[in-house]
Amino acid sequence: MEASQEGHLELVKYLLASGANVHATTATGDTALTYACENGHTDVADVLLQAGADLDKQEDMKTILEGIDPAKHQEHESEGGRTPLMKAARAGHLCTVQFLISKGANVNRATANNDHTVVSLACAGGHLAVVELLLAHGADPTHRLKDGSTMLIEAAKGGHTNVVSYLLDYPNNVLSVPTTDVSQLPPPSQDQSQEPDRTSQENSPALLGVQKAVSTRVPTGSNSSSQTTECLTPESCSQTTSNVASQSMPPVYPSVDVDAHTESNHDTALTLACAGGHEELVSVLIARDAKIEHRDKKGFTPLILAATAGHVGVVEILLDKGGDIEAQSERTKDTPLSLACSGGRQEVVDLLLARGANKEHRNVSDYTPLSLAASGGYVNIIKILLNAGAEINSRTGSKLGISPLMLAAMNGHVPAVKLLLDMGSDINAQIETNRNTALTLACFQGRAEVVSLLLDRKANVEHRAKTGLTPLMEAASGGYAEVGRVLLDKGADVNAPPVPSSRDTALTIAADKGHYKFCELLIHRGAHIDVRNKKGNTPLWLASNGGHFDVVQLLVQAGADVDAADNRKITPLMSAFRKGHVKVVQYLVKEVNQFPSDIECMRYIATITDKELLKKCHQCVETIVKAKDQQAAEANKNASILLKELDLEKSREESRKQALAAKREKRKEKRKKKKKKKKKKKKKKK
Repeated sequence: MEASQEGHLELVKYLLASGANVHATTATGDTALTYACENGHTDVADVLLQAGADLDKQEDMKTILEGIDPAKHQEHESEGGRTPLMKAARAGHLCTVQFLISKGANVNRATANNDHTVVSLACAGGHLAVVELLLAHGADPTHRLKDGSTMLIEAAKGGHTNVVSYLLDYPNNVLSVPTTDVSQLPPPSQDQSQEPDRTSQENSPALLGVQKAVSTRVPTGSNSSSQTTECLTPESCSQTTSNVASQSMPPVYPSVDVDAHTESNHDTALTLACAGGHEELVSVLIARDAKIEHRDKKGFTPLILAATAGHVGVVEILLDKGGDIEAQSERTKDTPLSLACSGGRQEVVDLLLARGANKEHRNVSDYTPLSLAASGGYVNIIKILLNAGAEINSRTGSKLGISPLMLAAMNGHVPAVKLLLDMGSDINAQIETNRNTALTLACFQGRAEVVSLLLDRKANVEHRAKTGLTPLMEAASGGYAEVGRVLLDKGADVNAPPVPSSRDTALTIAADKGHYKFCELLIHRGAHIDVRNKKGNTPLWLASNGGHFDVVQLLVQAGADVDAADNRKITPLMSAFRKGHVKVVQYLVKEVNQFPSDIECMRYIATITDKELLKKCHQCVETIVKAKDQQAAEANKNASILLKELDLEKSREESRKQALAAKREKRKEKRKKKKKKKKKKKKKKK
């Protein structure tokens, strides 16, 4: 197969002579013949056909037993159902295509799922000469593919203007109109269009002309394998195609519908050409009366598609031909200008504004072109719109009431934010429904650079939205530590009054969400570590309840009260147990002073229905019981040590008392002896 793919004719002959299987297929169903045809090796294809790789694949016993029509299996198909002729047509190998047709290949063959035909593949590849040849041999240019796609649409997808023009000229360009009255020709039968009879095809004047041309280059005799097969040159192929077209009488099909559309997205040749930016093709189609206001499944017109894709040349053509500059997409109500601003298509925006497009149009989300440009951070387009007089503080009134500055801020577009502020945008403007500002929105989305810029421009660092959250709390909710650092560096209060409704602080919010870095930042900046929310939950309680092991460790090491219970008298350890956070429980049992009772634990376990949670809670109970036993054993050990120490102290006290008593007796004896001595002295004196 590799030899066939590379066109090594002599090697192919040698391998065939050595017994190579000409019918062998790859995992994708390709054969040596399909590889040769795909790569335009006509001489190799001829040798393979002579060796038995006939286009008419012989039906095997399985085919017969399964009752499959052998006529539908005459040409070998690779995976995806592509025949050798399809492969050659898609690659644009004119000589190979001509040769295969001369051997009886079906020009109207479609793949198994009708994704492609021979002609559609040639059109998709933009191979005009191949298309001309196929149509001259009766290929159907009006065949509808699986999704309703046509040959014209397939050609338009690739921007193949010459092929599109040729198809639009059908059938006049195939038939000799001056000498033949097209109206008198019989219409093609179903057999002709789907499975032409091989005998009649082989004897047709067109095929005879091709065979005559091919026979001058490609030997067909029984001993032709010993001769060298040469591929026809493109020039000779084109000449032969021209001759065949003038000599043959191909089936007559209806003219091609310029506005035919696909079923899935309602694409036409014009919408595809506009989306692809094919200016010449667009001009050709409009000149052929293609519907300039056709809408695809999304309700996009050709002008909307071209503007969205940024094809300024196509946009100009459509406007010059009367395209509706204010056309709106059906679902989103976007205009060409809206979508050009949304996609950052500066040249298109310039052109549309110059042609009078409405710069204050609002789409279904109530966004103006300026809002859309700000949301995307397109600084140059913002400048263009503002210079054209667009309202800088336009608000999406029917929805959130969000301003262009807010959109730029929440999406992190620093240059756009700077430009809007420089041009006079209101930095402290609030959304009416929730009182969010550009700063709170930037904090909520984690836009540190924007936050820094807004604070430098004197945005209110302690502004509270309707939720009661400060910018620092908004950042804590998302765990944006860098934003938190910027806010604290620029004066945000780490211990700002809690949210009125929930009594939450930045630390309780961050701990509840498990944002380690943010909690670490707040603790280092002096946040109150045992603050309680409305339910009496401390940061440690919330972290334990959420199973945030690293945050639990951080808080305990920072001195958090490990036994601080909430309003329901549930401790951090108990909250972790209830949620089955085994690792947290294993850590806390080493730190706490109070344990839940066994009865309390088992009573809660009895309410659990989830098997996985039940398993984890049992593990937690085992850990707690083990820790309690260890604590009890440690307490007993300590008690024994204490008793021993008491006994020892008592013994020492007794010894001390005895020693003191002995000393007293000694002193007593001394005193007695002294008295006796004194008495003796007195007696002697007398």
